[in-house]
Amino acid sequence: LSFATPLDLCALRGLLHHASGACDEVDFDCPATSDVHNYLGRMDFYDGLPPQVQLSRTPPVLNRRDHRRRLIEICRVESIDDVQSLEGSVWEVAKGHFGTGPMAKACVSVIAAATENVLDHADSAVGAVVAAQKYRTSGLQLAIVDLGRGIPTTLRTRSEYRHLIDVEAVERSLVDVVTSTGEIGR
Repeated sequence: LSFATPLDLCALRGLLHHASGACDEVDFDCPATSDVHNYLGRMDFYDGLPPQVQLSRTPPVLNRRDHRRRLIEICRVESIDDVQSLEGSVWEVAKGHFGTGPMAKACVSVIAAATENVLDHADSAVGAVVAAQKYRTSGLQLAIVDLGRGIPTTLRTRSEYRHLIDVEAVERSLVDVVTSTGEIGR
């Protein structure tokens, strides 16, 4: 691993939670490069791992600075209270990137709707795993990962969506999120 995005971190964290539910012991070979190992530490990747996860290296000890306008460390969303707390964190990062206008509000609305959907529909053993990072060159990346049933499977429980292929189901769910938030497009 030479570089990791919030999506990479969330997916890997979800995988470790899933593996720990299926195995007595999970060995995680930490990144060999100090930069990546420190970044995982900075993003709280190593904090709160299941006890079955054994690390090949000791997590770094870091001097923490306030970066709430640039990133959201990995967190799990398991309740509506977690969603509400996350909304404040997303607002800080989005505001740091977009200002206080409609795009920042849309980020908060979409992340809140997506995480609430995980809680309501995904049947995910780990809830949602969320992280964000603002990059100077490529913009803002917000990541949400869950280990649930998936959008297509969830939508197909309703008769009007049974005919949708996976891509159509995901597109349909995005339309529903945007419609319910009323924020994108204003």
